[in-house]
Amino acid sequence: MLANFLDLPLELRDQIYKLVLVAERPFVLELEIDTCYYPLSLTPQLLRTNKMIHCEATPLLYTHNHFDFHMAESPAVTKFLDTIGHENAKHLRHIRIDFPRMHNLGKYYFRLRNNSIRVLEKFQSDCPNLRTLTISLSSTRAIASDLKGLDSPQIIAEVFVLVNARLRAVSSQAEIIIETYEDTLNTDMKRTIGSYGWTIKAMVPVAGLCDDLCWDHSASSSSSSYDKDDDDEDDDDIDRG
Repeated sequence: MLANFLDLPLELRDQIYKLVLVAERPFVLELEIDTCYYPLSLTPQLLRTNKMIHCEATPLLYTHNHFDFHMAESPAVTKFLDTIGHENAKHLRHIRIDFPRMHNLGKYYFRLRNNSIRVLEKFQSDCPNLRTLTISLSSTRAIASDLKGLDSPQIIAEVFVLVNARLRAVSSQAEIIIETYEDTLNTDMKRTIGSYGWTIKAMVPVAGLCDDLCWDHSASSSSSSYDKDDDDEDDDDIDRG
């Protein structure tokens, strides 16, 4: 049976791999621990069938799935990327993180918190082929609330100068997507975000769900970072070693 499967054309095997290894929902890295929760619909046991199938299918697992690191602390991110290894990490295309956290926001000198810097630097070093970098809804609401409280267009501008530089350093080619409710960002924030070419993904509140379980309830599907329309595009640059 296995020999018959391997006799199929690679294109057909890839379609089968995607059916059992690519999920609609993201993989979620648990807060502060090194556990990654795989969607229940997947069959990762396939990767243990034999060496050839492992080599063919593993790049598809990391290329086509979305990985949610929002609220993950630096040690958990580092442990996950080190565990999967650089060869697999370089296949990651779509990640979701928190808006980088600020230290001394509102004071004369503010900067990114060290944990946020370490997380971004790890992605920069290990994930050179990102296509989308999505900012989580809850963290957008948190920074927007802080900035509104300061009521300073100058601080808003300075915050986004700092954050945009850091995110572009992670990947100059990745689309930066920021999740938000319609009334979360004020005019100054939207104008600043637009000037950096970020995509604003308008989310729709869902009764009974917390902000970061609403990732697939966007007001416009065309702006969704979890669209599967880019599957063929992702396939174009898969390096199977």
